[in-house]
Amino acid sequence: FNDSISFGPALNEAYNVVNESNNLPAILCENNVKKWINLIKEQYHNHPQNGKFNWILSDNEGNHFINYLYFIIVLAEFNADMNNETFIKNNIFSLYPPAEKELIYHKKIIEKNLSNEKLQRKYKWLASYHNFFCNNYLPEGDRFLIDSPTTYNFKIVA
Repeated sequence: FNDSISFGPALNEAYNVVNESNNLPAILCENNVKKWINLIKEQYHNHPQNGKFNWILSDNEGNHFINYLYFIIVLAEFNADMNNETFIKNNIFSLYPPAEKELIYHKKIIEKNLSNEKLQRKYKWLASYHNFFCNNYLPEGDRFLIDSPTTYNFKIVA
């Protein structure tokens, strides 16, 4: 392994996904994963859980990526289950108290870097994603929004 080079179709595809995305700050899904997601959605279109997973989003450029902020919802749901409570959108912050601090930190990092011309495209994308998450998943999400023009739109894929 010391002096060898490793390559193959998967590594080449991963490299191409990153290059074609203009280095967006996201964990992107390559084309085979996109095809697999679409196949699963077609086969299970009548299943009650279809469309309720929220783990994969896509942007208006067709990039599929992992909805990493969704872990906040998952942890709140887990805590509700552990405490025999009912999970509802309005009790996310009581079920998972670190969520508020984590979202504020996420927001501050993005706001700090929005003015950096070299990284501006990445942080506009991140600001759009952050605002999408707040608007779609959080009660009182307005208080976490970043004042930035929305240049990207997102939708839930799987």
